[in-house]
Amino acid sequence: MFGDVSTGAESDLEQATAIARQMVGRWGMSEAIGPVTVLPRPDQEQFPGLDGNSPAPDTRSLVDREVRLDECDERARNTLRDHRTNLDRLAQALLDKETLDAEEAYAAAGIAPASSPQDEDLRDRSEPRV
Repeated sequence: MFGDVSTGAESDLEQATAIARQMVGRWGMSEAIGPVTVLPRPDQEQFPGLDGNSPAPDTRSLVDREVRLDECDERARNTLRDHRTNLDRLAQALLDKETLDAEEAYAAAGIAPASSPQDEDLRDRSEPRV
């Protein structure tokens, strides 16, 4: 956001990459690979019963290409750029107060709180049924 590259997002990148790799290689969420599992679970070194066989090098390369987070990175940068004023307000509030609860964070950013599925469930239960 500020034009500086840092190591601050290391954990986020690791988690996003691990999820993307599972989406592509285990859950069949890639048109290029199709609805097939080509990678073992993270707790397995190989597929059960394959006597040490692993995906072919070409398949592993295809998974690596499919897992690239470039599009996600660009979308995140655009979202932050589009909402820069909100981001700056939130950052200043955190500098002033150090910690914020959800209501304070939304107010500082100048946006309405997002509703969660749990909020919808609670509202549904509290409204009279006709």
